[in-house]
Amino acid sequence: MDASEQPLEASADSRKLEIEKLLVLHRFEETKARLQAARAAFPENAWFAMMTGAVLQISGADEQDRSARMGRIRAKQISDDFEKAVTACTEAIRLGSKDWATYFYLGMAQQALGRSAEAAVALIKAYNCRPDVATGCRLLETVVAARGIDWGRKLYNDFTKSYAERNLPDRAFTETWATLLFEAGLGGEIEALGVDYHCARLSSVMDWAEKAGVALDFTDECEDIPVEDPSLIGGPPVTLFKGMVRSYRPYVCTASDAVVLSKSDMVLTPDGAALNDVAADSRYGRFIEFYHDKSVRRRRGEQILIDPQQHRITDLDEGIMLSGGASEHFGHWVPEFLCRLTFLVQHPDFAKLPIIVDEDMPGSHFDYLRQLVDNELVLLPSKSGFRCRRLVMAPPPTFFPVYWAVDHDIPTHEQGPFSPRCFRFLRDRIFASLPPSGARTRRIYLSRGKRHWRHLLNDAEIAEHLRTEGFETVFPEELSFVEQVRLFQDAEAIVAPSGSSLVNLIFADPSVKLLVLNQPNIFSLNGFYGPMRALGYDPKIVCGTEGDPSDKHAHFRIPLWRLREGLAQIGL
Repeated sequence: MDASEQPLEASADSRKLEIEKLLVLHRFEETKARLQAARAAFPENAWFAMMTGAVLQISGADEQDRSARMGRIRAKQISDDFEKAVTACTEAIRLGSKDWATYFYLGMAQQALGRSAEAAVALIKAYNCRPDVATGCRLLETVVAARGIDWGRKLYNDFTKSYAERNLPDRAFTETWATLLFEAGLGGEIEALGVDYHCARLSSVMDWAEKAGVALDFTDECEDIPVEDPSLIGGPPVTLFKGMVRSYRPYVCTASDAVVLSKSDMVLTPDGAALNDVAADSRYGRFIEFYHDKSVRRRRGEQILIDPQQHRITDLDEGIMLSGGASEHFGHWVPEFLCRLTFLVQHPDFAKLPIIVDEDMPGSHFDYLRQLVDNELVLLPSKSGFRCRRLVMAPPPTFFPVYWAVDHDIPTHEQGPFSPRCFRFLRDRIFASLPPSGARTRRIYLSRGKRHWRHLLNDAEIAEHLRTEGFETVFPEELSFVEQVRLFQDAEAIVAPSGSSLVNLIFADPSVKLLVLNQPNIFSLNGFYGPMRALGYDPKIVCGTEGDPSDKHAHFRIPLWRLREGLAQIGL
């Protein structure tokens, strides 16, 4: 039965129960359909109106967060959800609702729409219904947005006194106030609050080293990386970009008594600096978002508000930093992290130093690293950190962010282009222990059928057609690292949707016939295509259909006739 097709005789109470169950499971679309049917059957029921507003606000906020993380722009759709939430909650009030949730979700929707004054009125009523810390936090944020930091200060003082009288824990409320002080440029007041937040100066490693008088252990020349937009098979005619991107200047630097935190790209120094080459990038660092880094609460210009208290920090004598925010993702692990070894091996004590890595990476990541070096590995568990007496660092080859603001203006060719110099280093190191066999006879289809995003919608159809052409379907994530290397070494031809598995192309012979199945928008594919051509490969790109042009991870489809045209272009 469709979610909206409940029997008309179903009672209001039975409908409420079903709706609550769906909401707990975050099945928002089904919940909305049930609510729509319930409101039609019981138009004077305030609970259904209130719950409609709540679900629209929650799902809108969820989509807003997800869209920001994925770099999508869906402001119109999300704004419409918030407007509908305001309308539904207002209707619930008209029908007599005086429930906390009605006022709370009305306030949150108004705040999401930028109507801070209206939001504050609603949240005050919600707080009067339920004067808890969570509601107080949202009200404090809204009052500061509507009336300024001085009004917020009075509210903070009044509420903390109230919480103390009622023996309520107010840590979250104080942390919210600390964050608001930081955003207002009043970070100097935070220490007196008694929370373990502190303000740090954002800096690149080389700028910090120069100011702190720290000598670099190694430097080298920048690399000019060729980037090039590919012409798409079946794609619309477009103006293609071709040029060079200058890499970061390679270095190796040692910091004393520095702190590294799990799943964080920041290095905290005793003199109050937060070191991060990408976030401190003078051109594009201002666009960086820190969704993945739970130690970063906020950024304000070149100041970072750090929250290290959620990490258990222990002492470590020495180590090389190869941990960071997205190390569990293969598309970051290789070009952002392993590529640093190109420079780190130049340190005179490299072979003696342990390497710090995140504990929660897939096993194949550790296998890759162990094929490259023999160093001891020190595992950095989740929610922990090391204070290193001697910490050795190197930069990623290029500007390689995890998340960036939706409204950024970073050119696609600057969004993490691969480094031919570093890829040659990795290939040479791997081939020293895993030399190619010389037999290149396998035709491989690298399926993304078990991935969570960027699905090829007609994957089974594509796989079946390729089977008739002598291809075998492989799921790279199911293979060990050595098996992945052998797979590419033995390949005569590779067909694959665009994705991180193609980083392993460097293990294939340059004569391999490569066909990449891509979305309609090439996004930053020029940072793959140009460097791979510089390494001697000649990828052909097939343009797909149905992909959201604003979503780098959207699902898409490849028509069979375009696949056949692509196969013909690689000589199959």
